[in-house]
Amino acid sequence: GLDQVCLHILHAADLSNPARPFAMARQWAEAVMEEFFAQGDREKSEGLPVSPLCSRDGTLLPASQIGFVSFVVLPYYQALAELFPRLREVAIPQLEANLEEWRRLEALEKPAQRNSGSSIQGGTTGSASATDSGSAANQTKSGGSDHADSKDSATDSAKDNKVGKDHTAGGKPEAAKKTPASIDMGSL
Repeated sequence: GLDQVCLHILHAADLSNPARPFAMARQWAEAVMEEFFAQGDREKSEGLPVSPLCSRDGTLLPASQIGFVSFVVLPYYQALAELFPRLREVAIPQLEANLEEWRRLEALEKPAQRNSGSSIQGGTTGSASATDSGSAANQTKSGGSDHADSKDSATDSAKDNKVGKDHTAGGKPEAAKKTPASIDMGSL
């Protein structure tokens, strides 16, 4: 009954970060991955097996977000849209646009990996975003990306897409600069 509907709405809210404009979705993803990595660091220090997605070694943020959105969030929102059709107009197009942006970032990492000969750890932590000037939907519709035009920009973007390896002068991860608690929720 109504209790079940309320539980599904609450669960959709819990999964809503990937459905926000890309710049914000990326900030939340970075913060969540930093939490995962802290858990993995603790597991490793205690001699426990490191949980999936919690290892700083080899966990790529774009790939993890592609899987999470493709197999969890998007199907859940599509099912929920049967009860709330407006989701088809708002949340689902944003999820699809963000999914395309994560795929674009993943593709940029692969050439950078080949060019540098080293593996790229993590995902995104750099403060620069391909969509800082607009939503992923706008970037996708226009086909525009200030990273897609040069070989060097692919390497630069991949450098910006590391989690847990890029540090500020104070030794703190870049993701620590802007946490979900510091995001102005009034702008939603």
